[in-house]
Amino acid sequence: GNKDFMYNDEYIDKEDSWRHSKWISFMYRRLNLAKELLAEDGVIFIHIDENEFAQLKLLCDEVFDSRNFIGAFVWKGRSGKGGTNDKIATEHEYIYCYAKKFEKATIKTISKISDNRKEQLRQWGEQAEYREERQTMFFPLLYKPEEDIKSTIPEEEYRRIYDPVTDTFDDDYLDELKIKYENDGWYFILPYTNNGRFGRWRAGREKIIELLAETDESKERITFEEDGDSYKPYRIYPEGNVTETAIGSLLLDKGTASEGTKELKMIFKEKVFDTTKPLGVTTYLIDLVMFNKAEGVVLDFFAGSGTTGQAILEYNKANNKNIKFILCTNNEMKESTRRALLRRGLLPDSEEFKKHGVCRKVTYPKMKAVIEGYDYTGKTEEILKEIKLNITNLKRMEQHLQTFDSIAEERKKDFTSISKKVVGEKLLLIGTNKVTGQIEGIPSNLKYYITDIIPKNKSKDQMKVIMAQKINDLLCIKENCFHLVEDKLHYKIYKQSNKILGIYTFFMETYIQDFIDSLKEYEAEQKIIYSFSFSNQVNPTLFSNLEGATVKAIPTFILNILDDINRRKS
Repeated sequence: GNKDFMYNDEYIDKEDSWRHSKWISFMYRRLNLAKELLAEDGVIFIHIDENEFAQLKLLCDEVFDSRNFIGAFVWKGRSGKGGTNDKIATEHEYIYCYAKKFEKATIKTISKISDNRKEQLRQWGEQAEYREERQTMFFPLLYKPEEDIKSTIPEEEYRRIYDPVTDTFDDDYLDELKIKYENDGWYFILPYTNNGRFGRWRAGREKIIELLAETDESKERITFEEDGDSYKPYRIYPEGNVTETAIGSLLLDKGTASEGTKELKMIFKEKVFDTTKPLGVTTYLIDLVMFNKAEGVVLDFFAGSGTTGQAILEYNKANNKNIKFILCTNNEMKESTRRALLRRGLLPDSEEFKKHGVCRKVTYPKMKAVIEGYDYTGKTEEILKEIKLNITNLKRMEQHLQTFDSIAEERKKDFTSISKKVVGEKLLLIGTNKVTGQIEGIPSNLKYYITDIIPKNKSKDQMKVIMAQKINDLLCIKENCFHLVEDKLHYKIYKQSNKILGIYTFFMETYIQDFIDSLKEYEAEQKIIYSFSFSNQVNPTLFSNLEGATVKAIPTFILNILDDINRRKS
């Protein structure tokens, strides 16, 4: 309806004059935490529509630093030109991409195999730029044709051409260099645009130096060809040579929201979510940053229907990878659904009420279905006849419709239904069949955690006792160890592959020996023990007879993290 998003436990109306400000506040804390969670080579993708894309760009420039902006994709997320805008039909969304540290992020490139061609080394065509736009890619090349010697000026001279502090070029010094090198027999070659202004080269200085030194004709290199009273440099791409180019920013064929809805309906047999991202665009983004990694972690903290989780599972299966995912979502529901449940007398804290929220109704059941497999009902379509809707055919429409009816009668046994449909500038006769099948599951671990609130206690020691009793799930996530093999009131033991995780939560040492005896029953290469302590230290003698065990204190380090988060919020 008119409700846009929830802020401070209230839905914000789209007509709220403070909506943009509230949205920025809503996102600011989340993006700050996201930045802290990113690995050093980590990347974040953020889908955004036309309502807040300008605000988001400014916000991300502040949080992540504009120098870490990788780019923005334009995703064609709507298959038609529908919608309520009567001026311009919006068919796209934006996807911003920022790195934790730009220089460490790796984005997949497009490999091109050369067909033995040459290109001007100077930037040309629509991408031609003046030197002021790419200051470091402006410098002279040096050439002696008699000896076929190719070079450029040394580093110290290159540094003097452009001053980044004053953002100016020293053209007087450039003239001095030209005279110096021409007196020594060199051709002094600079990149000029077609209108005579200084331009830039198509590669950076380090790459050009590498190409200038290459003499093997089977490899990429630079050659000079006579051009009037000077020489023009060309970059040679020998046949079979592989070059890497950056990916494009237009995502026109990566699936639409309607396709995402169809993918979800295959699992649930009905529409259960309004705005579902398709697997195509999500898998594409994942591959851009995970293509060269065998494992890693992908976090989606606005998980919605869980498309990211499904995309990761299918990507792992197709590429033999071991990428983990964490999906976070609240359990919100449509306002109309919430009001209907309240009218039925259901309380928001009841299980019957909660099961209608997005996490209980969609996200978790979807992931469970993808992992275990599911039956599906879908449809196939075949175009039986089509005509263009031009003036000639419109005049003969009665005859065309008779033809459509004849084909429909002839083919009715082949299809569940046959219908006419206008698509673009064509009238189509479409035969549709319902199909059923079984989608094979993708065996994986799936854990579903619900956050809980721990009331604040004035006694810090009492808070530690309460926290220790609630901490197990967090430690399982932290240590990636989930299979519960020993479940006692005061301690628990988990096992995963060759790892054992033991958690002792009682504030006295009464049950320590029982805990140790239980740990000894399990063989594992790695043993991690968390033991309760009012301080940040565990008595080293308690677990001294457990060889190779790593012992850590709880819950102080978790409380320290929470304190740090609270400091950031304030």
